Amino acid sequence: MRRALPPTAEINDDTKELMQRCVSEFISLITTEAIETCHQQKRVTLNGEDIIDALDSLGFEDYAPLLNIFKNRYREHRLAANMLPPPPPPPPERFFVPMSRQEVPLAAQEEEANTFVESIIRDSDDPE
Repeated sequence: MRRALPPTAEINDDTKELMQRCVSEFISLITTEAIETCHQQKRVTLNGEDIIDALDSLGFEDYAPLLNIFKNRYREHRLAANMLPPPPPPPPERFFVPMSRQEVPLAAQEEEANTFVESIIRDSDDPE
């Protein structure tokens, strides 16, 4: 939240608490949708694809391509560190992100997702 605001902006405690509640509700909504899908398919294990599918079915389809990029980059990192078995081959077609709010081209979205994933990988490798 702080990154999206000017450096001089202050965030009071009530605002932080409200944002935390909103995030918790959002996570609960997405997880509930994914769990319902798992139950319908008679599965007991929830996975990343279920979360991405839940986002799609709830109208958050703009986020799915970026989450797929993140998921694939994360798996590549874990595979390189011998932490995961090889993933299945990707689908043959290329995903499409409709131009929306900021009219950001797909290449720029991919670059932003790669930068984000690299920062998470750096943070996870940091021994702090």
